[in-house]
Amino acid sequence: MATPAVQSLQDIIGSITAAQAPEQAQIDSNIAANNTSGDAQVQGLNAAKTAAFSNIDNQANAKGMYFSGFSPNAEAGYTGSTYLPALAKLQSTIASTRSTLMGQKATLGTQANTQALTTQQDQQKELDAYNSQQQQEQAAADAAAKSEAFTADQNALNRSATAAAAARRRRSWPCR
Repeated sequence: MATPAVQSLQDIIGSITAAQAPEQAQIDSNIAANNTSGDAQVQGLNAAKTAAFSNIDNQANAKGMYFSGFSPNAEAGYTGSTYLPALAKLQSTIASTRSTLMGQKATLGTQANTQALTTQQDQQKELDAYNSQQQQEQAAADAAAKSEAFTADQNALNRSATAAAAARRRRSWPCR
């Protein structure tokens, strides 16, 4: 069995981020579309304001009230009651959408980091278990080697003792 490897956190994050790249690209595309759409809508509000001002000017001219302050007052009324609230609502919607999209990006980053940390911890556990198993196997092999050496030493002592006893017996036997 090969030794388990523990990747660096940055390597794991890199591979997860690469896997998330299409989703990140989609979110970036949505952010860009939100900005473009917002700009187009602001231009539409500005065009509506210009048209409304032109209409106000035309009405004032038709009534001969253009120089009496009617036009600026009416334009200010339109700006305060219609244009600015619509612009504020639009900008709020744009900001809210952007915030949601940025939150999605942040969530992807958090998920990548969490998943990478979990993966690295799992790899470390595998390595620790492997090392523990190797140590146990080495300890068992060392114990077996010591047991074999002890047995060999005992066998040698027994052979030596048997040989010495046999030699004594031969010496003690009457010669024939």
